[in-house]
Amino acid sequence: MSLASRHEPLLSSVDPGLRPQGPWSEVWDRSEARSVLTTVPFRLRSRPLTVRSLRNGENLYMLIEWHDEHPDLSYEGVLYNSWLKSGKEIGPMTTLLRDEVNVWFGPVYASGPLNGAMADEKNHGHWVWRSQDQRDLDQDFIDKAQKEFGIPYVNYYPILSTGAYAARYVGNTNAILGARSSCQWVVKPAQSVYIPAISVPLQGKGQWRDDTWRVMFEVPVASLSELGDRLEVVMSIADGGQGERKAERTISQPLVLDISPRAEGVGK
Repeated sequence: MSLASRHEPLLSSVDPGLRPQGPWSEVWDRSEARSVLTTVPFRLRSRPLTVRSLRNGENLYMLIEWHDEHPDLSYEGVLYNSWLKSGKEIGPMTTLLRDEVNVWFGPVYASGPLNGAMADEKNHGHWVWRSQDQRDLDQDFIDKAQKEFGIPYVNYYPILSTGAYAARYVGNTNAILGARSSCQWVVKPAQSVYIPAISVPLQGKGQWRDDTWRVMFEVPVASLSELGDRLEVVMSIADGGQGERKAERTISQPLVLDISPRAEGVGK
């Protein structure tokens, strides 16, 4: 099959006249739902994703849902691949991996490879949600730590010459600085452990319920308008309980998201 062939599912963003208050808001029942196929590199399994989208006023809302038996928000209950079949719980020996969602997007080209959304990341970045940031916000972790300890981490560790690495520079997810939001728009990806990614906070939230994660992104439509009324979207999910790193996460098939204005939503 030619790489120029296009068979992506189409998801329309409708306006139900109400703003969703969270990932499990009943307003989402008025939206279309699209299931997308996924693949996990190097593993013979998949992770089905369900995607929904709404518009309300000047904002676009996108909801991603998938099955996950554990939210992987702390050390407790973390299982790694070599121990999954035994069911034995062990303490992490390296960086604790947690759940994460990435959303790549770009204009829909008339022809071209199906990974155009990911190829365009250098032009407008991508969205990301992380479970550890969500947990810190839900529990007001930084505010509580500052009240008890003052500065809740060792001072900045400037990296000079071959000096010691600070924990956060090598990706330790527990060496947090305090999340401003659980969702971020990564404008420029990290260049190295010395030069972290440049990102701005996005409105949004993730909630785990009944062995299911739902993650909602809220984005101003104006920030996407230059890309057109239709966007090609590719998503990836990392499961911390499965010990998934970047090369092992689920990557979805492309999805076309229609963000053009619509008069009424489903059920209105």
